[in-house]
Amino acid sequence: MHPSTATARNHPAILRAVFLGLVGTGLLGYVVSGWLSEAPQTMPGVYGAAAGAQAVLLPMGPGAAMAMIVGFILLCAACIVLLRSRQGLAASALRDPLTGLHTRVYAAEALPGLAARDDRDGRSRLVLVSVEIDAIGELRHRYGGAAAQMVTGLVGQHIRSQTRETDLAVEPDEHGFAIYLHCDELDQARAFCRRLSTLLSSEQLECGGDVLKVSASMQVTPRRLGESIEALHLRAGTGSETAPSWQAGRIEA
Repeated sequence: MHPSTATARNHPAILRAVFLGLVGTGLLGYVVSGWLSEAPQTMPGVYGAAAGAQAVLLPMGPGAAMAMIVGFILLCAACIVLLRSRQGLAASALRDPLTGLHTRVYAAEALPGLAARDDRDGRSRLVLVSVEIDAIGELRHRYGGAAAQMVTGLVGQHIRSQTRETDLAVEPDEHGFAIYLHCDELDQARAFCRRLSTLLSSEQLECGGDVLKVSASMQVTPRRLGESIEALHLRAGTGSETAPSWQAGRIEA
């Protein structure tokens, strides 16, 4: 997700914070200006008494006290809204709101470090699992974008449920999902595909009066020692030197 997209989604919260802050500041300013008021006072002069004016602290009435309390509460609320908005921006930069998976921006920063870690250890444990939802284009054409988003979100949730803290599951692009598993053995990646395939085959969604069965095609590509992430993607795209793929049927209506 681009940072500007995350900022746009938080605009309503920022506007609310600004509104609360302005109202709270206005109330406090009104109370303080009324509290420190101008009161006439007689001041001595060279040729006799001269009339002058001096700021005098007047007692605060119940209405002014209530206004000050309300203004202070509104300012505190504005600070809380801004803080939550900043937290939302940080979360949006890390996670895709639809699938709950890491954003591609985050993955682009994290993957070189994961590859460098394996190269230092002298053993590559990074395995790319490519997941493509079957017939997603047909689903979008027949039932609309909302149905495609629903299926994509469901697949993303299942992917996240099967990954560990050492893994990196990334939001989908036009080619599907990319999951980077940290595996001591290639069989661990194959087991991941089997578990995900089983979970998806048990799902049935209703859309437009039809029952949809969700499935995905998966491909496993282990990274070679010293191989760049770009070269790994290129090799996975060509399908060369990869483990067998899994399928659990297709989307049916």
